[in-house]
Amino acid sequence: MASRAAKLADVLFGNARQDPVADALLKLLPIDGSLRELRRRRYLASLAASAGEGLALRDQGYICAVAGLALDSGRTDEEILAEALRLVPLPDITVRIEVAPSVTRARLEERLSGQGRVYRFLERSPDANPGLASVFDTIEGLLEGSGRRVLRVSGACRDDLEAGVAAIRMVALEGSRPFAPGAATR
Repeated sequence: MASRAAKLADVLFGNARQDPVADALLKLLPIDGSLRELRRRRYLASLAASAGEGLALRDQGYICAVAGLALDSGRTDEEILAEALRLVPLPDITVRIEVAPSVTRARLEERLSGQGRVYRFLERSPDANPGLASVFDTIEGLLEGSGRRVLRVSGACRDDLEAGVAAIRMVALEGSRPFAPGAATR
């Protein structure tokens, strides 16, 4: 029992230092449940702590955090999302890997089944995934509308992912060249 309590405390409070970005995001996109809020705060603090110079690849960063908070808070309108994006450091290139909803659902269910009861309680249900995709659509439009690079790759099969990795590599390596808004990076 003590071991489980220690693990839970680490998940919830491990990096949960005061972070101005987390404070602002959670004020703009408040979520129900103090445990869920603490978990999100810890995640945001870990993003802030890992910021550095040079090329950094993140599986899930501030854009995912904004999307998740927006969905969980029920505040998914374009104006709120635009404000949230102004609060966070944005990547030079955003990569969106498109995967069929059924595949995403199966992956989420598999991940949840491997977690303990407390962890599952703090996670979003796979049923929320279609709503999350809609939030990402809006965010993608906002990023592109502001001249930011968004690269969409397919994750439908292994060959698609390999082609996607090649495209990501090419776009990342050409990052030193100026980007003309409107140029196709999809």
